[in-house]
Order: sequence, then C-alpha cells, then structure tokens
Amino acid sequence: LCGKRREHRDYVMLSLEQSGLLDQSIATYRDIFVGGNITQTPQRVLDEFPGQTLTWPYVSPNLNPAWEVRENLDNSISSIEPWEIYNRTYYSILVETLGTGNCYLMAEKIGKCLHARRLFVHFGVAHWLKKLRSFGFQTFDSIIDESYDSIEDDIKRWRAAFEQVQWLSQQNHTEVLLKAKRILDHNHRRLYEFRKEKFEEMRLMIEPHLR
Repeated sequence: LCGKRREHRDYVMLSLEQSGLLDQSIATYRDIFVGGNITQTPQRVLDEFPGQTLTWPYVSPNLNPAWEVRENLDNSISSIEPWEIYNRTYYSILVETLGTGNCYLMAEKIGKCLHARRLFVHFGVAHWLKKLRSFGFQTFDSIIDESYDSIEDDIKRWRAAFEQVQWLSQQNHTEVLLKAKRILDHNHRRLYEFRKEKFEEMRLMIEPHLR
C-alpha cells in the first residue's frame, strides 16, 4: 500500500484490519509520499466500517527493517521491487494509483507484480483487468472470481475484490501458486514483449520529428 493516501487504500487497510488479515500480512501505509493525499477517510468508506478507526501511518510489525528496499525511504523507492518481502509472502494486494473514475493507468505497481510473477487481487477503477488483458496479459479468473472488475460502484467493487483476498488466505497456497504458474510465467514474458512494442511505437512517433 506504499504510496500517497487515497480512498481505496484506506478501504483496503480497514478491510485487512477488520478481517484479521492485517496480522498475517506485510503491509505499509506510510506518510512519506507527498502530494495528493486525503486528510481523512471519506464517509462512504467509513460507513463500511462503523466504529473502526484507520491506523495511519502504518508499518507492519511483520516487516523486518532489513527487508526494506533502501535505508532512506522516499518517493524514489516506488519502482523498486521488494524482493525480500515477496519471498516471504504468497500474493499481492495491488492497489493501483487510481481507485475511482474511468481513467486507465498502468503504474509501476502492476509492473512489479508482472515482473516478479505475483498473483494479485486488484483494487482500482472498474474494467481495469479487462484492459490489462487487452494488452496480452492474463489474469487469474481461472483461480479467483474476478467478476469484481466489472462492478461500476466503487465500494461494491472493492468489497467484492476483498472477498477474493479472504478466499485466497484460506487456500492451500502451494496448490494455488502451482495452478497460477503458467499465467505468471506468461505475464513475465509478455511484460518484456510489451516494453519492446511500446519503445518501438515511441520511436516511430518521435523519429519523423527529428529529421
């Protein structure tokens, strides 16, 4: 959850705490990222968690400081994969930059999941997974219920997504990851292909203007 404080991130943190999964996770929700922060949890999120207060900033007691990606933490760590944390966890909660609206954005968060072969549940805008698949990536609808992606209402979508987080927490993780391996390997390869394609598109767009 490392990043600027936003509505859908508050929702995920409150869900983790309410469900008891926060104690089983390695989650950080820091206040070191400047710009665009919300100052208090929106009412529509609070309505989902009556009587509950968001703990923010938050650093999981399960996080050994030795696993941090850098001694000094600032905005520049966003694109660095936390390998020590990945090696000690089974899945990722992918909380993208945007959680509401209809703007599609692929930020560094999905890039890290694809490169590191992570099975993820996405929290963000509607139809985000559908768009990701249109780029040739695969998602996990053969393993979890990804119908949450088509829910237009933000709260209902995040609620349905978190149900999949809870479901995954109760499974045999070795069996789930074995089933996901083909998808994870495909996405890792596709990421490099996608990068090459986009560089070529940029070259073709820029070169005519350099002559």
